Amino acid sequence: MNELRKALQILRIQHDEMMADMAAKLGISASMLSAIERGKRRLSDGFVGKIIRTYELSGKDEENLRLAIARDEGFVRMDVPVRALSDENIRELLAFKSEIPHLCTAEFKPSAIIDGIEDALPLMVFADQADDKSSEEEE
Repeated sequence: MNELRKALQILRIQHDEMMADMAAKLGISASMLSAIERGKRRLSDGFVGKIIRTYELSGKDEENLRLAIARDEGFVRMDVPVRALSDENIRELLAFKSEIPHLCTAEFKPSAIIDGIEDALPLMVFADQADDKSSEEEE
């Protein structure tokens, strides 16, 4: 069973809901929710935010949902707002982004994930990318 499926099942149990109830609350069909749980459909950041708002998740509950999604997808999505940053700060972010594959270890944890910010610089940490990099270095 995948991590997101477990997280959503826990939410349903906590709220005494069936899959159809959760789907209706989230504004999707039960078959769509089932596809999401099976990993057949990728979650948009907006839909993740909708789950968080609908079920009023915060703190550890929100973190656990995001962790489940990251584990299933194999990467962490982060949006970094750049509108108010200087060019030098943006260069530093881009340099950090290029180093992320080298940092992908069990100890790497992003301190925050920010949803729904316009003019953001998307950073994606791909687990496969880190694996490819380490196998290249071993050869």
